[in-house]
Amino acid sequence: MLQKSENIGSLVKALSAVQGKLQPAAKSANNPFFKSKYADLTEVWNSCRQLLTENGLSVIQTTTVEEASNGVTVQTTLAHTSGEWITGELYMPVVKKEPQAVGSAITYARRYALSAIVGITADDDDGEAAMGRYKGASQKQATRQTTEPANPNGITQKQRHELFTKAKEAYGDDFERCMKEKLQRYGYNSTSEITKDNFEKMLIEINDVIEANKG
Repeated sequence: MLQKSENIGSLVKALSAVQGKLQPAAKSANNPFFKSKYADLTEVWNSCRQLLTENGLSVIQTTTVEEASNGVTVQTTLAHTSGEWITGELYMPVVKKEPQAVGSAITYARRYALSAIVGITADDDDGEAAMGRYKGASQKQATRQTTEPANPNGITQKQRHELFTKAKEAYGDDFERCMKEKLQRYGYNSTSEITKDNFEKMLIEINDVIEANKG
């Protein structure tokens, strides 16, 4: 739940100045599961740290271990030198009770919470290619072609992202090995080969693991 100081006028003005110059976070970290890149926590910080400082803003992130639900909560506060502030919380489940799994969940939550509260987006490493490929096409056509798979029976990037997110939740730090084995069992070399029918089956299997972990 979002909380804030009584007044946030100065904070909003400062944040507006930041967002006016803010650049997307660079995708420099490798995601071997999807054979793609993503913006890690360091790059998200690099995209905004100087602008926040120049405008009297700072970000404070604290964590709380939720033993009852086997998860962690990251509280992110955006504060201004005037004393104004806004804060929000993001809960992240931890699949395994081990330090690496907890650390991974905290880092994941910190990255998304920081991006959300400042307004950071990730640099689209296929953006320029998409613009060149669909130059002259309507916005609706470009959106449809960049989100739908080349194979009519294949899954979309959104569905691939859903599998990635669910796999992280189900298998924790071991998700890459587990998903590689699952892909091989279905006869695939990468997620780009997954068909719509098998996507549903794989998603059910992963959700079953998530439910089993909760039990």
